[in-house]
Amino acid sequence: MKARYCILLMLVVSSCSNAPELAATRTGHEGELMPSFRILQPDSILYSTVDHAVGRPSLLFYFLPTCPYCRMEMRRIVNNMDKLKGMDFIVVTTAGYLDMYEFYKEYRIEKYRNVRMGLDMEGFFASYFMANNVPFLAIYDRHKKLKSSYNGAMETEQLVKMVGL
Repeated sequence: MKARYCILLMLVVSSCSNAPELAATRTGHEGELMPSFRILQPDSILYSTVDHAVGRPSLLFYFLPTCPYCRMEMRRIVNNMDKLKGMDFIVVTTAGYLDMYEFYKEYRIEKYRNVRMGLDMEGFFASYFMANNVPFLAIYDRHKKLKSSYNGAMETEQLVKMVGL
């Protein structure tokens, strides 16, 4: 009986150690240039993706401040910024301004020059990507072309591999 229990425990532990990669979500925009939309940043300045520079891969991250998976994803990004410093992040929400601002302060986003966070006041992101769930991730190559999109939180290693950092 003890042997069966030990074998079962080993199988459970080994299956948890290697999380499967998150599967891509088709949007119909693969290969297209990053769309033009504006976000209201915590400092009340509008930022447009038109102004987003080429030359570095980018992650558009759609979130809600109260979503535990979004919080986990932001924590992963911040905690692994040394591995992710070669890419840019545009972090977007449709939540209220104060909720977005508190999230911004909690994760100390102002420390990271490669992260833009803001409020999508027009609801463009969810409509364009048909993002019905959060977190939603859209990965762009260094030419600002959509490489792939994902519904759900992604392991840092998968993101690093995806963008070639």
